[in-house]
Amino acid sequence: MEVFMYDGGLIHGTGQDKQFEGRVSHFGDELKNGNASIKISKTKVSDSGSYSCIFPRLQPPQTFNIQLVVGRCLKPSVVALNDTKDWSQLQCVVREAPTKPKVEWRDSSGKTLPAEEPQATERGGSYDIILQTTVTKTDQYSCVVQSGDICDLDRSSISVQICGSSTVPVIIAVFCTLLAVGIVLGVLFAKGCISFEKYVQRDSPL
Repeated sequence: MEVFMYDGGLIHGTGQDKQFEGRVSHFGDELKNGNASIKISKTKVSDSGSYSCIFPRLQPPQTFNIQLVVGRCLKPSVVALNDTKDWSQLQCVVREAPTKPKVEWRDSSGKTLPAEEPQATERGGSYDIILQTTVTKTDQYSCVVQSGDICDLDRSSISVQICGSSTVPVIIAVFCTLLAVGIVLGVLFAKGCISFEKYVQRDSPL
């Protein structure tokens, strides 16, 4: 597959592969200094691969090889699908991953959460991944994508408030408050600071 050809001061584009048309340029002013680099614009993941720079007129002819890796960060999208006072169902979606990445949910401490089986769909050589989990505690949760690419670790976070998780502390606080008030009243009554009198309504004389 031909990417770019320069010979005798001229650019020869007749043999150039169509996927590189209009995207490859060279540094003409630098050739005299031995810079035979090319620039590929609007790079795509499909441009990744092994490239060879060939100098057939040198004696002896020389070939230089370079490995090009094109990648992109896989920023996942997260959303709460369903909520109740006791739990929340979270969903993470990764679109158009060049390779099948590892996707997982983590809490704020970095602990990996149990989740459903990932739903993976392949389309045109790329992958769409959907991962769902259900949480029962108030916290900030992150969907973490490990692709092993240029951006090794990508994540998106969502804060979840579970109303039911605060019910028990509230009940305990109210109980402790009532207990404290009862103790204070009991002490005051024992010391005679307060007394409880029973009022009896009497009929007025005629």
